[in-house]
Amino acid sequence: MSQTVSICVPPLFLDSPGKLCMKWKGWLRAFENYIVSIDAPLNEYQEAVKRLELQYAEECNIMVGRHKFALRKQEEGETIEEYIACLRVLAQDCEFAEMIDTYIRDQVVFYCHSKKVQERLLSCRNPSLKEVTAIAKAVERSMVSSKELASTSQASNVFYVQDRQKHAPKTPDRAASDRGEAGGRSLVLDVGQGTT
Repeated sequence: MSQTVSICVPPLFLDSPGKLCMKWKGWLRAFENYIVSIDAPLNEYQEAVKRLELQYAEECNIMVGRHKFALRKQEEGETIEEYIACLRVLAQDCEFAEMIDTYIRDQVVFYCHSKKVQERLLSCRNPSLKEVTAIAKAVERSMVSSKELASTSQASNVFYVQDRQKHAPKTPDRAASDRGEAGGRSLVLDVGQGTT
């Protein structure tokens, strides 16, 4: 039984003269996926790509790209995975080559939002980006779990105190207090002044 596979043709690079539908790198990646999927011959393809790159590839200023990369700090509420994904996108204009993971790792350690995560990462001796990611994710998860435990713990403390007060034996002072009396006097509660 044969299966049919539908192959998406990439969009036109030039919708109209001088008007690009998407950035060159993105379009080229989509086109290359298309070429591979249809098993097209690659003999003249590489020469054509070289000529097209000369015409359409954007010249990026590496220093500006690296400056943007260096300034990027983890934002509040952003997970470590989201932060690393953003750094990977910024690193594309930096020409870090095989050092890309090292630069991303350093940026994560220096500029992660959580001081707990940063302290834990700094306690490791020269970790890889993969190790940094795993450690940071584990610390993030433990911080979330800790907050959840703290909130449920506070709620259970309130119930414990209320339950304890209900079942505590009545002493003469407590019985008088429950009736609003103290030493033969009535207790008058004034929100602004306290008890009298």
